[in-house]
Amino acid sequence: MTDNLLAVEVRKENIPESEALVLQNSFMPFFQKAEAMKEQAMALNVTSADQFEDIKNASDWGEIAYNIRRDTEKIRISLKAESLRKGKAIDGMANIIKYMIVPIEEHLEKQKKFVEIQKAKARDVIREKRSAELVALNVDVTIYSSLGEMPEETYAKLLESSSITFNLVKEAAQTAENERIAKEKADLEARESMRIENECLKKESEARQVEADKERAAKEKAEKLLREKEEEDKRAAKEAARKVEEARENEKQAQRAPDKEKLLALADMLSSIIMPDVKSPEAKEIVTKAVDLLSTASKYVKTQALSL
Repeated sequence: MTDNLLAVEVRKENIPESEALVLQNSFMPFFQKAEAMKEQAMALNVTSADQFEDIKNASDWGEIAYNIRRDTEKIRISLKAESLRKGKAIDGMANIIKYMIVPIEEHLEKQKKFVEIQKAKARDVIREKRSAELVALNVDVTIYSSLGEMPEETYAKLLESSSITFNLVKEAAQTAENERIAKEKADLEARESMRIENECLKKESEARQVEADKERAAKEKAEKLLREKEEEDKRAAKEAARKVEEARENEKQAQRAPDKEKLLALADMLSSIIMPDVKSPEAKEIVTKAVDLLSTASKYVKTQALSL
């Protein structure tokens, strides 16, 4: 399995067997070291701060893993400089080793830093607990960047002072609320008294308004009847004047009737004159102008006659 992984990777680029063997031999020691340490390194599991030997072993194995990855990288850079095609195979084999070794390094790093990780977790638990306590007292915990590392005595004083402040604010708020409720009650009673008084005044005003409306309605009715009588008289007088004027106009029309008929006959005669059939352009232009003049004259006579 060990030989096949590197061999398969190097054969992807169809490198000659002799060169492929050189590449495999170059990376094989690091591959074998990684394979050899993998089982022991990944078996380390630090769960307590008193596992001093396991923590030291994690540190030692981590250094070995780092050296394997570092030396593999050196070989990769050195061999890759020979050719681009070899470089692809080199990268592939180096990636295989790094793929194997990086999880080992990460695992060993966690084992080596077990104590630090546990301390950080403990600090996180303390910080969360203290944050919850202070938030319950309306404290802005964002101003305390090291709440988890704060000494217990210091935190106890902070909690006490925050509690005192919270209670004082709470009492002040309760006092203000009581005063607000009392004021609202007094305002409500005053508004109710004013409402009753306004209601009485409103009823009196409405009664006076009813009487005033009656008087105004009677006055408006009388004024309306008077206006209707005056308008009826004006219409009768206007109609009489119209009839007189109409009689006069009819008389004038009767007097002007003979002249009107003569003028209308003249207009018809002017519009019905037959023009001579001429040939020359000059004569045709004269006839055309004469027709226009006769038409204009006919329209004028007819319009004036109709207005008589």
